[in-house]
Amino acid sequence: MEKYLEYCKNIFVALLKKRYNHDFVKGSFFTILLLFSYKYYLKQKKRFNLLSFLQKLPYINKNVNNQIDSAKRDIQDQINNGQNEYINSLPENGLDELEIISKINNISSTHVQKGHISGVVYHGGEEYTNFLLRVFKKFAWANPLHFDLFPEIRKMEIEIVKMAINMFQGNEKCCGNVTYGGTESILLACKTYREWGFDEKGIDNPNIVLLESGHSAFKKAGHYFNIEIKTVPINYKTGTTTIENIIKYVDKNTVCIVGSAPAYAHGIIDPIFEIANYGKKNNIGVHVDCCMGGFLLPFLRTKINDIFDFSIPGVTSISADTHKYGYALKGSSIIMYRDQNLKKYQHFSHSDWNGGIYATPTIMGSKSGALIASAWAAMMYHGFDKYQEIATKIMEATERIKEAVKDLQEIEIIGNPKINIIAFNSETLNIYKLSSCLTEMGWHLNILQNPASFHFCITYIHISDNTIIDKFINDLKESIINVQDGQYDNIEGTAALYGMASSINQQSVTGEIVNSYIHLLSTDNII
Repeated sequence: MEKYLEYCKNIFVALLKKRYNHDFVKGSFFTILLLFSYKYYLKQKKRFNLLSFLQKLPYINKNVNNQIDSAKRDIQDQINNGQNEYINSLPENGLDELEIISKINNISSTHVQKGHISGVVYHGGEEYTNFLLRVFKKFAWANPLHFDLFPEIRKMEIEIVKMAINMFQGNEKCCGNVTYGGTESILLACKTYREWGFDEKGIDNPNIVLLESGHSAFKKAGHYFNIEIKTVPINYKTGTTTIENIIKYVDKNTVCIVGSAPAYAHGIIDPIFEIANYGKKNNIGVHVDCCMGGFLLPFLRTKINDIFDFSIPGVTSISADTHKYGYALKGSSIIMYRDQNLKKYQHFSHSDWNGGIYATPTIMGSKSGALIASAWAAMMYHGFDKYQEIATKIMEATERIKEAVKDLQEIEIIGNPKINIIAFNSETLNIYKLSSCLTEMGWHLNILQNPASFHFCITYIHISDNTIIDKFINDLKESIINVQDGQYDNIEGTAALYGMASSINQQSVTGEIVNSYIHLLSTDNII
């Protein structure tokens, strides 16, 4: 509370000096402010936010909101990107097919070369895409909720899960489901551990321990399901932390510890073996988020020393995305559990509904059987040999980049990434200027924060053309020179948003701006 009062005093004394000159006015106003804010603090307890309170005061509200509105306009202009016309109502008469296709073709799109995209599009080959679309078309109307009508989709889901369990060295007791993506797989895992903790251990105030590099979907699960997510700081040099640091955050209410293999941001594999052994010893669930590495790591066992799967007795669940390096269509992932006794806590059932017994294993009720079918087809198409060949080439490309930049003094790689993702930061250059310079050269990279950095996620596209990795290396070196010599001094696009967020200490301002960004994903005007 003392820090809060001092902070409050400093802000308002500074503001009042600009507007009022009389000491009595300053003192009286400040005293009233403290009385009201202290009362508000006591009422709100942990939910108290200084900036939210200050924004309720007219003078402060006007100035803060002007700055926020300015940021909103900038974001709106960038996202709309000159697209000003939107359809607001159904056409009076339905359009024919040619008219619809014409409208689609006329919608403006961002023209980024496929090979210059970090992640996002993991395969993209034309013939392969057409193959998956033929499979998708065959099951376009299939709904696995009605398994009696679509038994072939049930069979395919069973086989997807069995093949994945085999990849992760599980046994016949392991089980799982196909989901709509890595986020759903993570949400289901967290919900499962919440229910397991309550039923098996009597924990009614559960927490999950997560490294700060762990995927944000775990925070989303905590938000949705009222689970405390205890965040373990990582070492920014290694990109992970030690088991000794992790267990400092574990307590009697911990239902799960999460490790990533690898983590999305920096491509670093957490100490899964140590986490799992600790979890086994203390009867705590251990989830391995393998969404980024699920269809790479199992095919690189002879090349890496990391252990990450069900071969470790303490690993109780794993998530892996088929729509990334499994090369399935978007909207496909797998959640796996060590046994049915744990998985049952994932399920939902409503047995006395007047519409009949309603029960589902995942979040969705109706689902696309076509996505399950295309995921099955992707796995059957690649088999062990093709997956291993691609994974090996991606790993080799990662090593090529690491080798090429290891002697550059201006940037450094976070940790020792071994598989597919390389994150860069710098102590001497503005890393967001560097990423913006690369954007102007035609690259679409992933911008990161804490620490300020960006990463390049290598996919099948990058290893299908031998020139792409070399071009990235050369463009990276050229960008360093341009920023270092002052030839490039802009921060644009997503990098600008992260640069702005990193300069704002108050989360409510950052949250306001991020919410504006989210609104603009489904509306054209927010101000």
